[in-house]
Amino acid sequence: MIKTHFDWDMLPDSSEAKYIAVIRDPKDIFVSNYHFIRDGVYGPAMPTVDTWFELFLTPQFPLGGSWAVNTAGYWAQRKRPNVLIASFKEMKRDLRGTVLEVATS
Repeated sequence: MIKTHFDWDMLPDSSEAKYIAVIRDPKDIFVSNYHFIRDGVYGPAMPTVDTWFELFLTPQFPLGGSWAVNTAGYWAQRKRPNVLIASFKEMKRDLRGTVLEVATS
C-alpha cells in the first residue's frame, strides 16, 4: 500500500496493483489547508487568504502542487479496471458503502 499526494505520473504503474484515488472539493481542500498551515506552521506570519489563494491556484503550490493537475491525472485513469475514484464527501456520507465498494473492486 502506498498513500500519497503525488500526481499519477509519479506512481509506479502495474496492472496487478489497485489504485484508489480520493478526490475532494478544492474549496474544502483550500480552507482546510489554510487553517492547518496557519495554525501549525506559519502562525502570525501566515500570508493573507487572498495571497494564499493565489498561490494555491499555481502549479508551484508548495503543498502538493496543483489540485487540478493532480485530479486530472487520476481522472484520466478512471476507466482502468484497477482504478477506483472515490469522492471524499461521499465517503463521509456513506462509509459502509465505500468500504464495500473498495472491498469488491
